[in-house]
Amino acid sequence: SRRSEVFFTIGPIVLGALPWTVFIPAAVRSGWWRGESDVARKFRFLVFWALAYVIVITLMPQKRDRYLLPLFPALALMVGWLWDRWAVEGRSRALRLHGWIWAALALGLAIAVLLPPPARPDLAILVPSVLWLKLLLAAVLIGAAVAAIVAARTGRALALFGVVCASTTLVLACETQVFVAGHNRTHDVKAFTARLAARLEPGDQLVTDKPGSLSLPFYLRPTVRELQDPPALAPVLA
Repeated sequence: SRRSEVFFTIGPIVLGALPWTVFIPAAVRSGWWRGESDVARKFRFLVFWALAYVIVITLMPQKRDRYLLPLFPALALMVGWLWDRWAVEGRSRALRLHGWIWAALALGLAIAVLLPPPARPDLAILVPSVLWLKLLLAAVLIGAAVAAIVAARTGRALALFGVVCASTTLVLACETQVFVAGHNRTHDVKAFTARLAARLEPGDQLVTDKPGSLSLPFYLRPTVRELQDPPALAPVLA
């Protein structure tokens, strides 16, 4: 129904595959176009596996980020093959280049944490509101960027792989707490339902127009009927 739906899958794939997104084009290029015939055949299978989900979900009227989850194993296999190849080859131009690219990504995220740009509420809650946590996250990312450059310049693929894994684990450990606290602060369903429950009479009927239909009954004993469109409200009011 909108032109933007054609590009719906780009955002969830790019963000969902982080921090390995920057390595996907190199994996496809090395495995499919430059790989041996057997490797290229396997890469064709993985690429079409991913494309099938992208095409089908692009055409679907009801789009959800989670519908794309089955394509991430295909991306992981391709990226894993690339790292295995880099570990065997040792120092290479591609390894050095992607080390710098990943370091730039880490530095960009560090800047975004320290100086967050205007963002939608669902993205803004990923930035810590406490100064010490901002400094900790930025320090981890900056340290990871420096370590990645050193590992890439010396051709140590497994060391670079370890830097990416370790820093990602630390960032996600912090972000889990940041996201949960930020989400509860922005979408305070518990407090809203407490105010709502104080106004309810025993015979009252609750309806909602789409949002919050699953989370509201978690805190409220009465069931909440979800209306599919605004005109469906008229019979209820009548």
